[in-house]
Amino acid sequence: MYILNTTFAIKLAWKVIESFMAVHMKSKMMMTDKSSDPDLIDAFHPSQLEVKYGGKAPNVTEFWPPTMPSSEYGCDEDLLVSEKKYKAILKGNPSLKPRPD
Repeated sequence: MYILNTTFAIKLAWKVIESFMAVHMKSKMMMTDKSSDPDLIDAFHPSQLEVKYGGKAPNVTEFWPPTMPSSEYGCDEDLLVSEKKYKAILKGNPSLKPRPD
């Protein structure tokens, strides 16, 4: 989770909250008082990150209906499995829960 443009009060509250969190949870969160961070830019493709956060996607000014900045990185058809294969995977792994219908 990336939290950008934080104020002093938020940082102070975070120091209190993070003292109760497990180390692995703290490692998943990044907070900065800047509008961007090198880790944020490394985690996302520039076409998916708005300009105001250091990317190349246009800044969003209308929030309804929701839109994705770029369709350049769509669904990878090679990663999809058929219904038959999905059921075989579930049958072979009893610990997996089936998706809700």
